[in-house]
Formats: sequence, structure tokens, C-alpha cells
Amino acid sequence: MSNKIMTASTSVRIRVDDVKVFGPGVAELLERIDRCESIRTATMEMKIAYSKAWTMLRSCEAALGYPLIQRKVGGAGGGGSTLTPEGRSLLERYRRWEADCKAYAKEHLAEIFPEAAE
Repeated sequence: MSNKIMTASTSVRIRVDDVKVFGPGVAELLERIDRCESIRTATMEMKIAYSKAWTMLRSCEAALGYPLIQRKVGGAGGGGSTLTPEGRSLLERYRRWEADCKAYAKEHLAEIFPEAAE
């Protein structure tokens, strides 16, 4: 192989009944909601439509059977959203599993593609 470098790239998703439910996009959305305490701000940062975020969240919650975020209706003090304990746990476990999958892919790339080690 020339001076080109071969690397592993993975993207992992959770499926329920063969329907994509949770992956990098929903995980990023939850992380931003957690940091900003706002779905609107999270969607602006991600450059996705607010309605798309709600569709992602609702379909994920419906498939998993539990809420991922807790909503606080606006008013004088303003609204906001925070992760539920189940949402936080799902996000943390997903990120741990994702890291494990990526580490495995990187570690075993050279075993399956010896040219990657050159």
C-alpha cells in the first residue's frame, strides 16, 4: 500500500423490532439538551428543525417505552427540558457501548486487513 493510511470508522445504532431507534443523532441531541436545558437551543446548535427533534424524541420514547426528557412549560421564568434518569442512563450506556465498538473496530482492523498495519 502507498503512503495512504487505512483506519476504521463505525457508527452504531440501537434497533427495536428492526426499526432504528437510537444512534449518534439522538445521542447528540440529548447531550445538547442536557447541557443547554433547552430543546430549541439544542436544535439551533445542531442546525436541525425543532419539529425533527421532536419526531426523533417521540419515536425513540415510544419504541423504548419510557421518556428521555422531562419538559417544563414556559412562562415568566421560561421553560426548559432536562434528561430523565432513564434518558441519562440510556445516553451514558450508549456512549460506553459506542466507544467499545469503535475501540474493537480499530483494534481488529489490522488483523483482518494486514495492509492497515503497514
